[in-house]
Amino acid sequence: MNIVIIVSNKGGVGKTSIALSAGFYFSTKPGQETLLMELDNSPGDFGPIFDIDSNHSLELALRFPENADSYLKKVKQNLHVLKGITDPFIAENISSSSLYFLLKVFSEKYHNIIIDTQTVVTKMIIDVIKLASKVILLTDYTLESISRVFNLYENLTGRHLIEKITNSIDAILIKECK
Repeated sequence: MNIVIIVSNKGGVGKTSIALSAGFYFSTKPGQETLLMELDNSPGDFGPIFDIDSNHSLELALRFPENADSYLKKVKQNLHVLKGITDPFIAENISSSSLYFLLKVFSEKYHNIIIDTQTVVTKMIIDVIKLASKVILLTDYTLESISRVFNLYENLTGRHLIEKITNSIDAILIKECK
């Protein structure tokens, strides 16, 4: 299983665009079921982008993991989408164990799980970073943004004991803003 999480503590750098591109790319490979999952409760973009109603969300999938597939939206062959939790207070109270269990359930069906995040790095996002096979830290070319993402990197590897770049965090991408 391949879990890829796109992270930045700076808004507008393309996290959602890269997550969508990666999801659509992986889903074109034969036999590689792909899940696009949103960990953005601000309220996130997947609902409007994919026309997903509130009855299909990460919140419900976490509450009823045995029915997790019923909360996904099939976008195309080999690609399903799970909209994030729209209430930040609910999102703050998600336990690590329930999130890990849901990812285990999804890992039995999906070869690729691509995760879009918000600019505020929450406990839930840190939990997934610890499980991810690839972490993409994304920034734009401004000094402020580069400084922010390097501070985030230091925080993740120091305070949260996430392995250094050679094992866990594979890339820091700099996106040119126009």
